[in-house]
Amino acid sequence: MTGKERYVLTGGPGSGKTTVLHLLEVRGYACVPEVARKVIQTRISQGLAPRPDAAEFGREILAADMAQYDSCSDNGRPTFFDRGIGDALGMLYECGATDIHTAEEYLRIRPYNRTVFLFSPWEAMYSTDAERDQTFSDSVAIAERLETWYGRLGYSTVRVPLGSPGERLEFILDTIRAARQADASKHDVPGAS
Repeated sequence: MTGKERYVLTGGPGSGKTTVLHLLEVRGYACVPEVARKVIQTRISQGLAPRPDAAEFGREILAADMAQYDSCSDNGRPTFFDRGIGDALGMLYECGATDIHTAEEYLRIRPYNRTVFLFSPWEAMYSTDAERDQTFSDSVAIAERLETWYGRLGYSTVRVPLGSPGERLEFILDTIRAARQADASKHDVPGAS
């Protein structure tokens, strides 16, 4: 498995990933929702604190992310993930519950496209809710840590510019098209008919 058609959309909380993911889904693309919100909602419905300690939370998210990854088929078309296994591994790394080599091995077994789309927090649209209790400053710090983390794992982060959800969607699709065209031109043999 190459993960070539599996794209991660990541960034700080409240940066617009889920909105763009919904638009991709409307366009007919396979999309995989964020797991952390489900974990938080389940815990709240059980009368528990929204989040357990960071290592336990990271392990719960990682297990659910891997299950979602495994349930997706490679159909030759892009599949978009609202966060990915790398995000959960980053959380575990930050709290000392994993190391870089273990994280790399997880992602060798369940790879994504080497281009990761990073959504920057946008203060004008930022809001909190029952599951998102981080401040805007927290969101900025998380986005910066994710950019560094994915870089350490060998991924190339592409910052999705601020703009309307439709503009951001088109930026992502244009970036994928351009990469495919560049890849195809590398494989063209000059003089072949």
